[in-house]
Amino acid sequence: SDSLGNVSQMLVQRYQRLGNIQDIDRAIELRKEALNLLPPGSSDRAACLHSYGHALIQKYLRTRNDEDRSFAMRLYDEALSLMDAGHTARFDLCLKVARAHLIRPYSSEEAITAARYISRGLQECLRIGQEDLPDLCDRILQIQDDSDRMGEEVKLELLKTYKAFTERLPRLAYVGLDMTSRLRLLMRTAHVTTRGAICAIQLGRTTDAIEFLEEGRAVLWSQSLLLRSR
Repeated sequence: SDSLGNVSQMLVQRYQRLGNIQDIDRAIELRKEALNLLPPGSSDRAACLHSYGHALIQKYLRTRNDEDRSFAMRLYDEALSLMDAGHTARFDLCLKVARAHLIRPYSSEEAITAARYISRGLQECLRIGQEDLPDLCDRILQIQDDSDRMGEEVKLELLKTYKAFTERLPRLAYVGLDMTSRLRLLMRTAHVTTRGAICAIQLGRTTDAIEFLEEGRAVLWSQSLLLRSR
């Protein structure tokens, strides 16, 4: 199973470089074979499902075959169900599902599902790696950029995502980072809290808007007070 997975990964990488559809088709076949070889209850099953779904999404980006995307979603959901809460791969997997739902053109239902997966990833992950932040921010803002044509229901779901993101800001800019890294991280996320406030105002929720702005501004100040009190 490991050997098949390694060969499949190399084929996916070659497909991404050269674009030969036969490479991704073969990679998908090998992922399926590797999955079938795993014994029931194998600890490797979640990772194999994750990789299998990733290969299908890579093909979907080329062919736009909805069957590939739907099957990938089912694989991702099964992989999530097998991962323990707090598993570091859960956030990455949720973000991949969100990205797959946000391939334009997409519907309001897909936007809502994507927002829910982003919120789920944020709530389940203990700490998000800084390298994931730009993509995360882009997904949230993409939904908002398209939300005007999708109606209030999308904005309401997006508001929950902004809340989940804002609640996680202290963990993103955690005290263990040096001050320069924390400032850089907060600068990269400031526009998200600002857009969260805009979303809240559009929904007539001025209290939420004020909370977004205050919580985004007060991260370092709260940490300083905490350290001073120790």
